[in-house]
Parts: sequence; C-alpha cells; structure tokens
Amino acid sequence: MCGKRHRRAAGDGVEPHGNSPIPCPRVCWDGNPFLQCSSSHREHDVGHSVGLAPWDALTMQLPSLFPLQVSEVRGSPLPSVCSAGSAHGGPHPTRTRSRSHPAGSSPGGGPSVAGSAAPGQECSPHPPGHFLFCSYLRPVPAGTRAGDMERMDVTETFSGISLPGHLHTQDSLSFAVSFPFRPSDVVIATYPKSGTTWMQEILTLLFSHGDVLPAKTIPNWERAPWLEQIYFREALQDMQDTAVCRLITTHLPARILAPALQQGKAKVIYVSRNPKDVAVSFYHFHRLAKFLPDPGSFDSFLTQFLEGTVHYGSWFDHVKGWLGQRQLLNIFYVTYEELHQDLRGTVQRLSTFLGCPLEPETLAALEQHCSFATMRDNAMANYSLIPMEIMDHSQGCFMRKGVVGDWRDHFSPWQNALFNRLYQEEMGALELPLHWPMA
Repeated sequence: MCGKRHRRAAGDGVEPHGNSPIPCPRVCWDGNPFLQCSSSHREHDVGHSVGLAPWDALTMQLPSLFPLQVSEVRGSPLPSVCSAGSAHGGPHPTRTRSRSHPAGSSPGGGPSVAGSAAPGQECSPHPPGHFLFCSYLRPVPAGTRAGDMERMDVTETFSGISLPGHLHTQDSLSFAVSFPFRPSDVVIATYPKSGTTWMQEILTLLFSHGDVLPAKTIPNWERAPWLEQIYFREALQDMQDTAVCRLITTHLPARILAPALQQGKAKVIYVSRNPKDVAVSFYHFHRLAKFLPDPGSFDSFLTQFLEGTVHYGSWFDHVKGWLGQRQLLNIFYVTYEELHQDLRGTVQRLSTFLGCPLEPETLAALEQHCSFATMRDNAMANYSLIPMEIMDHSQGCFMRKGVVGDWRDHFSPWQNALFNRLYQEEMGALELPLHWPMA
C-alpha cells in the first residue's frame, strides 16, 4: 500500500498559479503525498527547497493562517463569490446565529447570502480583504479589523447534525457525502476530541517511513484534510496522483459517509475514546475555539453532550454507527486508551492493516515524534498558528493534557452517576471491541 521508499526530488516541483497572498505548494517528493516543495528564494530564481520557505510573504509558507491584507499577486486563486449552480457548487446554505449580526455580514469570516452574486451571474474574485484560516476560506470586507470580528458561532445543520458554519457549508457537506473514494484512500474517522491529531501524526510518520520533515513543516490539515470542510476541494489539487494513498480525515457519522466508503472500498481507521474524557476535552475546546458556541458551565455543556445536541451530534450514535460497519467496511478500530497503553504494539497492528512495512528506525522515529510532549511543541499539529480571532489561546492550549481519566477531576458524583446510567442504556447491549474504564 505504501509503495516504494520515497526519494527526495531534485528541485522539480510545480509552482502554483493564481493570485493568493501565499502560495499552496504542490507535491514535490517522488511518490510521497506529504513531502512538498516551495520556492524559497523566488526573487533569485534558484529553484525549490523542501518544506516551508523562510518567512516569505509576511508569514511562513502556509495557506493564509493569519489575517492578511491582500496586496500582491501570486499563489493560488482567490476564492470567488458564485451564484447557485455555479462552478463552485450548489446554492448558498442557510445559517443560524446565536447572536445578532449586521445585515450582510457573517461572523464566520465571509459574505452573507445578501452579498453574493445573483443567480445566473458568473463567479468573480472578491475585492482585496482579509482571509482567515486558509486563503480559500471566507473573506471579510477590506478594511475590517480582525479584532472587530465577533465569536464565529455560525451553525450549519446537515442531516440533523449541527456543525461550525465557519468551516462547513451545505455544498462542502454534500460534496463529502458523494465523494468518490479510492481503494488506496485511508480515512481517519473520529468523534471530536478522540485522538484525531494523534492518529494524523502517526500515519504521517508511517507513510513517510519515519521522516519527520513533513510532520514538522506541513500543517496537519494539509497532510490529512477534513473531507467535509470548505477547503477540501482545494486540498484535492495536491492529491490527484492515483499512485499514492490519500490520507483524509472526517468527523462525519457512518450513516452519512458509509455508502460512499463502501462503494470506494477505502480503508477506515476509527479512533474512539472514553466518552467522559471526550466530554471534558470538548468542553475545553469550546472555550478555545471561537467558531463553536459558548459552552457555558461544564454542567450545562455535559447535559448537551449527553443529549447529543452539541456540534457534531451524539457521541453514542457516532460510535455505534461506526461499530455497525464492521462487516461492511475495511475498518480498523482503535482507542485513545490503547495508544496510551501500547503505542508500539498498536502501530505494529496498524501497519499490518495498511500493508505498510514497519522498519525499526521508522517505529523509533514514530514513537519519539508522536509523544504528547513532541506534538504539543509542534506548530504543525498544535494549532498554535491559528490566530486569536479563531482560537482564543488565552483560554488554554489545543494540546491540553493528553491523559487518560482526566474526567475524574471534572465530574461530580451526581454527574458521574447520570453519565454511567445513560451510557449503560445506550451502550450496554453492544459487544464492544473497545473498552475503557468508566469507574
């Protein structure tokens, strides 16, 4: 599955085209979907270098992680405002907001329907403005200060599930549901805060044969982009080579995604975690992420979590849905707790499932790079590059603790008893291949 050992390219990368403030580098390493190249000394035309260019165009060579004022022409195309049925997909979605916002504005960082092209009009570039998170996400009008943007709690509802509207549209979600998977694709499926980033790092090291360069120079959302998010189609431009496996991430439930996966015969890695720890971690992430609703108190958030009314829906339904695909999908189940207890053994089983030979030096590099301490300090995995307007880092770190059983420091006896009762009602009759201590 992993193919031949990847050799480093000798400056034969492809420079992107368009007019974005920061270019999105194309695949430049032979056979390896992760190792990319970028022009580090463009003004002297000395060719390409692997990894990130040195602090070029205001920031590192990333897809517009920081609010930028568009002032020069280079890189990939700016996003366009398109009418319904245009080249960029279907009709504009309907969004709900928990707070009031001025007409024609979107707290998620983009234009509202009122500011879009009328039906039948051609797509046209936005005027210069800020671009948040990625250059192909939603622009806000020129002159808007990033600090003026309110909390981005726009909600997108799809198939009965609430999702952050800052990252999802009806078009991006519909595209995900009908995505043509390939047998060589590897899909990481998780409920949020269950070990997604950890598995992204593990697979990066597996597929790069222990070379840590891609994990240290390419953001994880480029190495393993989220299928359902707005930027996925842009990410696909770097994943067209049918000779390499595509690493894709999703938080979608099986009832939405399984039909496409069954048809495409992709491999699925499902990571789950003790739901008590998930609830605690998700609560802290809501405090950090401005594109999620204000969680309020932990008690009120836990109530919503147990009711399945939080963003991304019910944890119970998510886990049961993916467990129900055991006979229908080529799927590998693993828990956050297993990774903690026996990373080496779990990775060995994972490499067998993927058909990816695991050499001793690869395993050693993986164990070192995929430790919590290393990932916490890696800007390509810890989301520290995301600006304060999107993640309020004063509220904590994305990589918070990385421990098993942190729920014991948060749950009251009453909350624990309630959780155990509901867990037994929802999961007690299942033959779970995954276990975690609930006491």
